[in-house]
Amino acid sequence: MIDVVAAQLRAAQAAGDMPAGLDPDLEAVSLLAMSAGLGTSVLGGQSSAGQAQAVIDYHLHRLFPASRPARRKMTGSPGSSSGADQCPAQR
Repeated sequence: MIDVVAAQLRAAQAAGDMPAGLDPDLEAVSLLAMSAGLGTSVLGGQSSAGQAQAVIDYHLHRLFPASRPARRKMTGSPGSSSGADQCPAQR
């Protein structure tokens, strides 16, 4: 699976959609590890699905800065009412 994602990232980089200075192989590992960890966090009740989506969106916006739709705000984590559960770029 890492090879498939890395190949897609290399293609995006070659097309100019992803910054040249990023390593597609490391970014692929990062995306897959992040998604697995976030999935576990949601299932375990540590994060909301909205928070997980916002984290993935944040990372994808970094990988593909030219295709930046409106950024989604994270919803509060279970038991949290402060902005401490938002990703840093959204505070």
